[in-house]
Amino acid sequence: MEAGTNATNKELRLIGQELSLCERYYQAYGYFFFCMNRTSYKSLSFPRITSMRASPTETYTLTEGSLYTYSSTADRINIGIRSSDSVHTQLRNLKCDAEL
Repeated sequence: MEAGTNATNKELRLIGQELSLCERYYQAYGYFFFCMNRTSYKSLSFPRITSMRASPTETYTLTEGSLYTYSSTADRINIGIRSSDSVHTQLRNLKCDAEL
């Protein structure tokens, strides 16, 4: 509610535009699945959904294997997994937070 008899003009944005503005601050990914055999290395590099406002703080869960490289910027994520056994490795619940 606004005081007075005149309403302030409201900025109308499409839902996609509003979502992109939110994704600049926070992004979440379900999981990445790596099928490993013996001693092996797998890597994955991909652009973010939306470029983030800064390099984010990230958290994740790794099942089996180990992370041999992980780097990210506001625009891209690079993941490298190492395994010494035949396993199915998952990187789960990747959360990227670039709040103020």
